[in-house]
Amino acid sequence: MKTTQKQFFAIIATGLVLIILAIGLYMGFASKHQPNNQANNNAAKVSTLKVTVIIDQQAKSYQVTKGINLLDFATKQLAAKDNNGLITAVGSLHQDETAKAYILFKVNGKVSSVGANDVVLKDGDKVEFYIEKY
Repeated sequence: MKTTQKQFFAIIATGLVLIILAIGLYMGFASKHQPNNQANNNAAKVSTLKVTVIIDQQAKSYQVTKGINLLDFATKQLAAKDNNGLITAVGSLHQDETAKAYILFKVNGKVSSVGANDVVLKDGDKVEFYIEKY
């Protein structure tokens, strides 16, 4: 093969390598500067739920983060007080041990058989706090 043919193929090969590198750089640059649809989709998945809370026969709706349990919700958004996981005060309701009056709750009309920290709130839940004497 002649020297000019070798030079010609070397120039073509170098040009192709440069084109491939330029495309690779462009694709890397473009992907970093476009909105991350996966991140946007994940943000949408971390959604809020609507929960209705009834305290002393007064109902109010709240937006809560998906996956939150009732105890965390009550202490953070309702300013409830707890003692070792038992709700002792919420809204106008206060536990009175001397009168043997304690705060209980229902979820969707059913008395809970577990503590508030074991109740994971779901969209549309209706939580009612009330005093029960024993």
